[in-house]
Amino acid sequence: MAIPQNIDKSAFKRGAYVGYADGAWIITKTNSTYGNWLARKQSDPSQTLYAFSLKQMSEKLNAINDGRKQNPGRKRAVNPHSRDMRAAVKLYEDFREKKPRKIKKIPFAIPRVAVDIGYVEFIGYRTTHGRKLTLYKHDFAAGSRPLMCVSPDGRQLLLLGGRYRFTQRGIVDRDAKGREIENAAHGKDI
Repeated sequence: MAIPQNIDKSAFKRGAYVGYADGAWIITKTNSTYGNWLARKQSDPSQTLYAFSLKQMSEKLNAINDGRKQNPGRKRAVNPHSRDMRAAVKLYEDFREKKPRKIKKIPFAIPRVAVDIGYVEFIGYRTTHGRKLTLYKHDFAAGSRPLMCVSPDGRQLLLLGGRYRFTQRGIVDRDAKGREIENAAHGKDI
């Protein structure tokens, strides 16, 4: 049996394989109705993929690298007790001043290569804050500006680096010592 390019035999577990797509995936045989092979993401075992052959598994792993959604008919449950999920919900509640009505995972892939476009001077976005629709325009302070990059296919923007944090007040710049820089013109109601 030929092993696909993005899958290797496991050096640690007999009969298991390791797949590569946005990190390592441990691939083992299974008797599931979803497929003969089960892949679990090593860094997040709640993320799983099923396939009927290693070739099909390889295609699914490649699709993750390409940013395409896997198992479109089957939604994976979000673990509401994970540390990341609790932190995300808290940030949402602090910023939006209300509880989320529903929680969903938004699949995305972090590209291995990105194109450097330039530094971001300001960013504008609108969202509800409490019950009001609010327009935010944030002018980045001189040492706080992130670098805007784009994925090679041009479909995903990335903000890399910069001295800022997103808090309950929105984007907050920091100086070289990590202290917050106040922005009086933080947001305006629409």
